[in-house]
Parts: sequence; C-alpha cells; structure tokens
Amino acid sequence: MRHVLALSKRELISYFLSPVGYIVGFLFIGLYTLFFYIGIIDAHDANEVLSNGISNVGIIGIFAVPFLTMGLLADERKSGTIEMLMTAPVSDWEVVIGKYLGATTYLFCLMTPSLLQLVAVRTYGYPDWGPVLSAYVGVLLLLAMLLSM
Repeated sequence: MRHVLALSKRELISYFLSPVGYIVGFLFIGLYTLFFYIGIIDAHDANEVLSNGISNVGIIGIFAVPFLTMGLLADERKSGTIEMLMTAPVSDWEVVIGKYLGATTYLFCLMTPSLLQLVAVRTYGYPDWGPVLSAYVGVLLLLAMLLSM
C-alpha cells in the first residue's frame, strides 16, 4: 500500500507540474463554469440551476479524461523512467492503482471550485440538498468510472 500511495503522490504532483494538467484543468473548470452560468440565465429555480450545471460535467469529462489518461504510461517511456519503475520492487497492479488514484485525486480537485457555485446558489436561492449531494456523488463516481476505462 505504501508503494501505491507514493506512486499516486508522484502522479498527482506531475499533473500540477505539467502543461497538460493546467490546460485540461482550465478547460474543465472553465466549461463547467460556463455551463453553470448559462444555466442561471435559463433557470427559474435553484435546483434547476444546479442540475443544469452538474448534468454537463459528464459530457465535459468524456472529453477531458482521455487527455489526462493517455499520457500515464507514455510519459514514463518518453522520460526514460519506465525501466526504473518496472525494475523497482513494485508489482504491476501497484503501478496501475497508484496512477489511477493520482488521476482520480486530480479530477476530484478539479471539482472543488464548483463548491463556490453551491455557495452562490445558496445565497440567492433555497436548493434541496439531498439531490445536490447525490448529484455530486454521481458525478464523482462517473469521473472515476471514466478514468478506469
């Protein structure tokens, strides 16, 4: 388990240091915010605003996740660290789970700015928190499933 956490931490740091991580993060957060504000213009209810914003995350995730995952092992080969990784005392499943956890943590970090939108909706409306929380859990599970594919 220690190897998995070390690989996960290394992968998460690499997302925050790479241009791909910043570009995907900017587009993910920007598109999510754009769809949220378009939903504000069209909606008349706080629940409708949140459902319009959250429902588009799956579509954004379908396009964002491949950009994050297609370089997981390719970057290891490109930088020449694949030999070191494969000869280290870690098994293949630890490498896969560590990289998956790093990418999942990065995507969950991309979802945290949307909590500010919850504060804005709560300030000006009265959302029903049960569907909002279940929608967030559903979005996080959807993103985790897209990463696993």
